[in-house]
Amino acid sequence: MEAKMKKLLSLILIAVVCGLAIMAQDGQAARQYPSAIAFTIAEKDLFPEGIAYDPQTEQFFVSSIGKAKIVAIDKAGKKTDFIQPKQDGMLLSLGMKVDGRRRRLWAVSNSDWGKNIISGIHIYDIDSKKLLQKFFTARNSFPAFNDLVLMKDGGAYITDWKGNGIYRVPADLSRVELFIKSDDLLAAPNGINASPDEAFLYVALDSQGIVLVDLKTRGIKPIANRLAADMKSIDGLLLYQNSLIGILNGRIDKNEHCIARYQLSADGREIIAAAILDKNNPLFDIPTTGVIVNNELYCLAATFLNSLKDDGTFNLNDLKDPVVLRYKL
Repeated sequence: MEAKMKKLLSLILIAVVCGLAIMAQDGQAARQYPSAIAFTIAEKDLFPEGIAYDPQTEQFFVSSIGKAKIVAIDKAGKKTDFIQPKQDGMLLSLGMKVDGRRRRLWAVSNSDWGKNIISGIHIYDIDSKKLLQKFFTARNSFPAFNDLVLMKDGGAYITDWKGNGIYRVPADLSRVELFIKSDDLLAAPNGINASPDEAFLYVALDSQGIVLVDLKTRGIKPIANRLAADMKSIDGLLLYQNSLIGILNGRIDKNEHCIARYQLSADGREIIAAAILDKNNPLFDIPTTGVIVNNELYCLAATFLNSLKDDGTFNLNDLKDPVVLRYKL
């Protein structure tokens, strides 16, 4: 009887210890992956890259490299094509931004990543879906438009990933023109944002971190950084409450893909603190860009872009529905 009692107590002790271990693991997971699935997109071969949000209609827009189109997701989660594949000459679509005041949706695109690239800019009326303006570059080895930031006057600045430059569309939407180029100081620019006073741009370079581009002098310099925070391979770059949020995906090891937050000095020209918001998330599969809505970050976390070959082919069995994660900031 005593032996049975000891065995029973041992089993109870083991169960308690295991339960505590599971609870600890669950708590660690909750801390490590502080996100929730906002929505998935039921189109496995979409290969999305850019995401934007219109607060008036409460709908998200997602660009598609795989199908050269833009989809809209309403507040009920219903997905529709905002534009059809290759409509209005749309190429492989990447960065997007919403100008809520002027009711415009901007999207940049390019034909491929090869030696004979055509890049495009499309500007749509959100409510009517009417094309307001479009630009195409001549076929060349560059520019390869990647991302953009909208300015208060209605114009935009666009990064050229292959040509190491930044292009500009003025407020009257009359043209697209090269604003600045530097093979040394603007090597492979990707994510882009503007300081609140629009005195300078934040530009993320593939292998050199973040640089500041003065819009008046056109001077370029690395952002000051007390902590030597790791800023390489940033794709999406967002500005939020005097901090920059970077979505990092450019490394071969997917375990290094993460979302980081860089706290800025009062003048916005220096990083004074850095923190990882999410890393090693099992839902990550080439996270690309994000958009901030009501103090929450919505991140395109699973795009499966590594499964899309250079010739445009893929194995559908390797794909799942793209995932957008939500983070409380």
